[in-house]
Amino acid sequence: AVVSTQSTGECTVSSDNFIGDYRCLVWRTTTADGWGFEKIKMKIDGKSQRTYGEAADLDNGETKTFCLPAVEYKITVSMGAGTYDGTAAAQYVKIKGTNDNS
Repeated sequence: AVVSTQSTGECTVSSDNFIGDYRCLVWRTTTADGWGFEKIKMKIDGKSQRTYGEAADLDNGETKTFCLPAVEYKITVSMGAGTYDGTAAAQYVKIKGTNDNS
């Protein structure tokens, strides 16, 4: 995608490829004078997504990867007082997301 060099550059990328939930954005500049910005905002199908809040400068021909902060998952399990409720055995949980990511 080509981004204008105005103060609020904007680009739209269309694709038939479904990437699943996005986590990172790779940005590359090919200019000979670098480029700086304050914030990156992302929309998917017109819906605002989580925003990258860090300012950055890309030097001549530099590539940077901007990732969302790590996601914290908390699972709470409530058990009753029945005979078979609860266990002394170790338990393992796997959280699966889109595109079979875990």
